[in-house]
Amino acid sequence: TNAQAISNIVNAMAKTELKDKELLDMLKERILERNPSDFSAQSISSILNAYAKLDEVDEELFGFLSNVTQTLPPRMFLPQAIANIVNSFIKGDLEDVKLFSFLSSVAISIPSSAYNGQAIGVIANAYIRMAEIDRPLF
Repeated sequence: TNAQAISNIVNAMAKTELKDKELLDMLKERILERNPSDFSAQSISSILNAYAKLDEVDEELFGFLSNVTQTLPPRMFLPQAIANIVNSFIKGDLEDVKLFSFLSSVAISIPSSAYNGQAIGVIANAYIRMAEIDRPLF
């Protein structure tokens, strides 16, 4: 099972509010076995968002995906992926200063025309809630 397929499964579970702990744990193990090069910013954001929506925040899983996220080139990110990632960490009450700093620099590199109001609102809210007011970002 590749990272995108896992992303699709957990995202469908979150959308239907299907909280199958056994399946989520099995999928978590598959995620942790994946090669970091299997992931895209979109698949990571979908996985994190789904686990956070299902209230299945796991420090090992989120830490692994944080590390993978920070290896991705900025060109792989769309504003929505950044919004989903930071919001997932906020929902999970997990602090990851390195990740937020990395994503701040990525967000700054994306042309402002690529942002919609929702992405701006979610990103701003996440950084404010983390008390990480990043002056260049804002």
